[in-house]
Amino acid sequence: MSIEKLSDDYTSSLGKSFNSGFFGETFVEAPSMFKRNEIYYAVFGQCCCYCKEGSGVTVYTSSSPLGPYKTMNNLGNEGHAQQFNVLQYRTSGDTGYGYLWQGNQWQSAPDGLKGHDFNYWTPMSFNQDGSVKYMNYTANFTIDVVSKIHSNRPLSHRFKI
Repeated sequence: MSIEKLSDDYTSSLGKSFNSGFFGETFVEAPSMFKRNEIYYAVFGQCCCYCKEGSGVTVYTSSSPLGPYKTMNNLGNEGHAQQFNVLQYRTSGDTGYGYLWQGNQWQSAPDGLKGHDFNYWTPMSFNQDGSVKYMNYTANFTIDVVSKIHSNRPLSHRFKI
């Protein structure tokens, strides 16, 4: 993976590029990156080209966003989806942030049309050492979020998904 340093306003490159290292033997796509407790995570789905069964999810970690990265673990695919995002959200608890894995369930639309497919979302959980726990299938879950959408004071919301 190549990474380029951006200007302070994120509108142009500073011309400094970095090669973050090798990301394993498998072809991967749909990367999401985030930082949690001084660890940088690069989460990828394996290429499966609109596959109904979904694809595995692999996590790579580094102490720097520029790498090098090491393979941490495969998170599984019990939701039969292919990754498109990891959403970071502010929690109302004392952990600070939560992470929601999001994937497309290709060919799931009742009418058979592309773009009408379902999504699968599941919370990500972490072990003490920072490794991501295996993602078992979750039919529904509740997350507590804090936002400042309409005022300067934090508002707590609870969502059941």
